[in-house]
Amino acid sequence: MSYSSYLLVSPARQIAYWYFSPTKVFWIFTLCLSSCLILLDARNKGRLLGLLVSIVFTVVLAGIVGLGVYRYHSEITAPANRDSLYSARYRMSLWLRDNIPEHYILAAWNAGQLGFFSGHQVINLDGLVNSKEYYESVLSGRDSLHRYLRRNNVKYLVDYYDYTEDKFTEYLAVIHSIPVNGARGGGPLRVYDVESLGIDSNLGYYPKRNARPNKAIDSDDE
Repeated sequence: MSYSSYLLVSPARQIAYWYFSPTKVFWIFTLCLSSCLILLDARNKGRLLGLLVSIVFTVVLAGIVGLGVYRYHSEITAPANRDSLYSARYRMSLWLRDNIPEHYILAAWNAGQLGFFSGHQVINLDGLVNSKEYYESVLSGRDSLHRYLRRNNVKYLVDYYDYTEDKFTEYLAVIHSIPVNGARGGGPLRVYDVESLGIDSNLGYYPKRNARPNKAIDSDDE
């Protein structure tokens, strides 16, 4: 509840719905616990009552899960949503699966949907699940994201928005593109060829959090 209250009064200009995930997890566990207590109480009052309550809970749970799956499936496959961000990512994932060799490594700031449906290894670039080295060197603006991608053998970068300060993707070759409607601050969902820019390029920096050295340094040298 405290976390939800914080989000509601947050000065952030945009609050994505997934920021509420911890709150949703809390309520899921709370409802499950409450359901178990109700079920145990019903069984103590009679075998038939316990069976009826179990059937009701099973039907309700199946309905909730089925509705969620149906809504997500409609979001990514319905013709009316063809150019939505989620639909575009889904269609891009299928294109990657069918046209890019499976052993090629990809990267994206929004990697979840692409990684799940494409069948490729996709490196997430937003820093939430990356290493400490990635934060201290790349996200802090000390090292080039492009060099990081090259060191990790990333073949293609896939996304609709470039979060780097110098927008280095403008210098990369685009091999495929899918239009997107309503993408926050972005454009079409594109597949960028990381190797189309020389490995010694000095592009691909995040906004500086610490003083950036004159020359990007490799983490192995620190």
